[in-house]
Amino acid sequence: MRLMRSSFIGAVLLITASCSGTTSPSSTADEVPGTSTTALSAPVLVEQVVYLLIEGQTRGPYVAPVLAAEGDASLDQVLATLASFPAPAPSLSSQVPPRTRVLSASVSNGVATVDLSADFTTRDGLFSENARLAQLVYTATRSPQVDAVRLLIEGDPPAPFTDLAIDFNQPITRETVKSFQGAVFMEEPPFGASLGATVRGEAAVLGSLEARVTDAEGALIATVSLLDSEGNGSAASFDAALSYLVLEEQSGTIEVFLVGDGSVDPTGLAYRVQLSPPVSLETSCSAGDLTVVIDADPSLPQAVDATRMAIIDAASSCDFATLGSLASQAPFFTFSFGGGEDPARFWAQSESLGSPVTRRMVQLLQGPYSVEPAPDDPLFIWPRIFFATQPTEQDWAELAGIYTSSEISNFIEAGEYLGLRLGIGVDATWRFAVTGD
Repeated sequence: MRLMRSSFIGAVLLITASCSGTTSPSSTADEVPGTSTTALSAPVLVEQVVYLLIEGQTRGPYVAPVLAAEGDASLDQVLATLASFPAPAPSLSSQVPPRTRVLSASVSNGVATVDLSADFTTRDGLFSENARLAQLVYTATRSPQVDAVRLLIEGDPPAPFTDLAIDFNQPITRETVKSFQGAVFMEEPPFGASLGATVRGEAAVLGSLEARVTDAEGALIATVSLLDSEGNGSAASFDAALSYLVLEEQSGTIEVFLVGDGSVDPTGLAYRVQLSPPVSLETSCSAGDLTVVIDADPSLPQAVDATRMAIIDAASSCDFATLGSLASQAPFFTFSFGGGEDPARFWAQSESLGSPVTRRMVQLLQGPYSVEPAPDDPLFIWPRIFFATQPTEQDWAELAGIYTSSEISNFIEAGEYLGLRLGIGVDATWRFAVTGD
């Protein structure tokens, strides 16, 4: 299983003029096949994404989309940014001369006519001259309204400034400069952007392909299949749905791997991205509508009561990061009988799926408790009914408003309370918050 370098011809393809002679830059006879035939009357607004060169894959660097700023801007502004944008990571670089000025940029019939200053054609070696052209074309054609680029230098088609056999009287497409696209090319998300719900791009590989997302601490939080069948080395597009969960805004990484024959091999393509908690955690906290007054309970040891109040305070606002921090103070914390390593993520996931975990935490910790006697390490456990050997009607009535009547009936039928219970040790460490048996 190995990566295949894109099989597209050399560095560029020769674009020749029509047999009737070379057309002028203003001619409409040289439309790019498949482009729109309706001219755009309004300025084109595009994402503020520029294409730099990224190291990592064999025989790179290759073009990669990089978020320059949030929101849209005019095409000429984005191209000006391309010339001046500082690489945000050591793996990224640019070959566009920084003194390059954008004199004008307009779009008609799917072709962006871009007029640059002569600085763009500064001779600086074969690789640099070829790469900057690829950066320009990929940046301009990220917009779905642009299929090709007609390059002008100081108002005229440039004389050849690379060794590439290009007729600059004709529009240049991505296909022309595709040798600067790696065997694995990730178009979405851009480097540095917020990671959304889609991973999109193109790959020419032998084997299956998957993307893995890690959080700021390097923990794996999501895996998604990009190409789930053995590739044959030919270019294939991927557009995969992605789901992940973090509890707070943070940076992370999305990296692409080849998978097959029992092996997992990095392709060398990795983007830094921003990870955000789902909106549902902010807008649908089950404890959010509770009126919470956190009063001290003099029947508890002071340190135990402080932990109880801290849990109530965090749960009442669905502050899962703080809940996770409180849980981590115990040498061993139980939150699920089904395994898992992160209680905060487990509770957040449960909450996002409609289980009112935080609401029940708040309600139970404000109710009666029992003490599990132990010579050296007694446990304070909520709710009191958990240790009742023969629960009374009063015991079951204390669950009203926390569980539905149907759920309480199920407990009664089972002969025991199987709902959420929370335990705090005499040393004030939170020991468990678990449901079931």
